Amino acid sequence: MNIQLELNPHELDKISYFSYGDFTFEKDGVSFSNKGKRIPGCMLLSSLPDLFDRLIRVKRGEMRKFVFDPIDCSYQLLFEKQKDKFHISEFSRQKLICGIDEFAKALYQSVIEMEIRFDFEIRSLDIARQDFAESWDEMKEVFSLNNSKSPEDA
Repeated sequence: MNIQLELNPHELDKISYFSYGDFTFEKDGVSFSNKGKRIPGCMLLSSLPDLFDRLIRVKRGEMRKFVFDPIDCSYQLLFEKQKDKFHISEFSRQKLICGIDEFAKALYQSVIEMEIRFDFEIRSLDIARQDFAESWDEMKEVFSLNNSKSPEDA
């Protein structure tokens, strides 16, 4: 499972919780991305806590499917747990299939890699502290990612 999170290159000198960016989810030749579409990027950093929270709810069995609808973006993805696999699609027949733990770990690592690559910490962005930190910490706990490197340790 490969996940890439990219910030808009025009905003790199003033990264904020409202910065625009792109995401790409890819596995086994199936790829979904808002990059290169006829739509602007999404408010990437402020969309992440919602994705974390929904993954947590699926893991806990509180929900089976959800739509990832990033803030200020018209690109949506359907996430659905079917038995022990996680199916991701653009509401079409083509699906990216992986384990939910595999997806969570890849997402976790991609956030850390994004912070290192763009030399910032999401937790240090004033408005992000509570929203991001609570979701981030809960995701680390629920998916047993506490032994992994965290952004503040990067």
